[in-house]
Amino acid sequence: LISVSLDLLLRGIGSVPVVDGERKLVGIVTDTDLINAFLRASWESKLGPDGDPSITDYTPDEVVSTGPETTIAAARELCRKHRIRHLPVVEGTRLVGLVSDRDLRWGQGRNVPDDEPVSTLMSTVLRTVQSEALCSHAARMMTEFKVSCLPVVAGSELQSIVTTTDLLEHCGHTLWQIDSFNDS
Repeated sequence: LISVSLDLLLRGIGSVPVVDGERKLVGIVTDTDLINAFLRASWESKLGPDGDPSITDYTPDEVVSTGPETTIAAARELCRKHRIRHLPVVEGTRLVGLVSDRDLRWGQGRNVPDDEPVSTLMSTVLRTVQSEALCSHAARMMTEFKVSCLPVVAGSELQSIVTTTDLLEHCGHTLWQIDSFNDS
């Protein structure tokens, strides 16, 4: 059951129903549940030497970003083309904002013209994680602040971005390898 749930979560399904032998619903496992279980194992020091690597081990080598003057239509196309939900907004290499697919849909629903700059929709108050942080630190920030991505920075310079999806595979496989997860 846990391997099926993990497999579905890694395919982008945010939650999986849990049924008993009589196919009666007994619960739901979410991507957040897996990340919280990973954090619990981290707090209990059960991860082992390779269980909590640097966040940069789980971030893309190249990050897709855009400038604040990019049009909303162009930002939407970048997200579609690269199959991403979060688009960092930079001036040079300095992170100045973040626009998500949710922001873009909100603008569309409010009839914000597609030729407006993405800066009209971007968030400028950002939670970020430093490039030397461990996976558990990023996971803790994501759950504490209820965000599904964190730009990875060195100072204010964008290095990469980490999303819940990036962390799920590591969290799930790490949990699968420790005994406490199989007992819970």
